[in-house]
Amino acid sequence: MTNTIAKEWMDAILTGIPKQMPELEETMKKSASLNQKLSETAFHAAEESIKLSAEWTKETLANVEKLAKTQNDPADWVNTLSQLASNSAGQSTQKMTALAEIMGRMQAETLRLFVEAGQDINGEQVKAPTSKNKVKPKAKSSPAATGNV
Repeated sequence: MTNTIAKEWMDAILTGIPKQMPELEETMKKSASLNQKLSETAFHAAEESIKLSAEWTKETLANVEKLAKTQNDPADWVNTLSQLASNSAGQSTQKMTALAEIMGRMQAETLRLFVEAGQDINGEQVKAPTSKNKVKPKAKSSPAATGNV
């Protein structure tokens, strides 16, 4: 009896496959396209990040090189060190801001791609979340309010 049930079950699955093949192929194409776009977005962000890091490293090394030069007067050395610290602080702020902008653009592009994919899947327009349509959490009711004291 178990073999009969298993055979009927497998027959039901296998008979449905030819009917579903075009849908499966379309789903695979859409999935591959989305993955390609997401990968391109990630690679582009990584490329920008690498360029930014290389630029930051060159600037930092140029500042450290000034410190490495022989200073005859201790006051000159302290002044150079102070300039290095000041430059490093300014560079850090600028570069971290630039890095945040790169990541923000990547997040926005990723969200756009997922919204497009959702629209494609649903066949209807799906809106990206905005501050106007955020879901608000329900207020927790106290045990006294529910009568479960």
